[in-house]
Amino acid sequence: MLITRYDIASPSITHALRAVLLTDLHNKPFEDIVEQVRSLHPDLILIAGDLVDRHRRTYRRVKPFLRSISTVAPCYFSFGNHEIKFPKLKAPDIEACGVTVLNNRYIRFGDLAIGGQTSMAPTGWLSSLEQADGFRVLLCHHPEYYKKQHLEDRDLDLILSGHAHGGQFRFWDRGVYAPGQGLFPKYTHGRYGNMIVSAGLANTLTPLIPRIGNPCEIVDLHFLPAEE
Repeated sequence: MLITRYDIASPSITHALRAVLLTDLHNKPFEDIVEQVRSLHPDLILIAGDLVDRHRRTYRRVKPFLRSISTVAPCYFSFGNHEIKFPKLKAPDIEACGVTVLNNRYIRFGDLAIGGQTSMAPTGWLSSLEQADGFRVLLCHHPEYYKKQHLEDRDLDLILSGHAHGGQFRFWDRGVYAPGQGLFPKYTHGRYGNMIVSAGLANTLTPLIPRIGNPCEIVDLHFLPAEE
């Protein structure tokens, strides 16, 4: 499991915070993930969609995962396309596990204003997040929305995404395929302007088609004060 650190400094941040970004669990076994996150001692945990696996029509590990991960630090979740296309896991189920659902809305956590863009939902509500005080963070499962939904033009400080699974196969540090972007996608893993894309935690194609050159990933975010 790859743990990738990003330092994010801004005058809007007055006190250092450590957050972990998790995406694309897809109902896989989670015990090792929880222990690795616990070892990082985060102040909060951000989950950007696709806990369930709509292809296998299952989510039996998701509630145990949420109950476990929510004992580590406060957790915030936004819906991915798998939750929308296999809507067995609903917001009240998630919140009953101790996790806050950001369904096209935002909340405040210290200096952060954290919003969640639900997969395939309108983006008009983002104007309220743009007007929020503090450092504005958006959980948006789909990195392709950066262009297609013009998120790059929004007044947001940081966008956190997944969905692309690192491009499934990576050669010369480039992904081969991503849903919503097709072959040789642009946004698969890493930092692109004010967007960070996680390679995710699982393989959803089939166990017979492994990730190649593309380890699963936990993203370790350090929010730091900076002078004007």
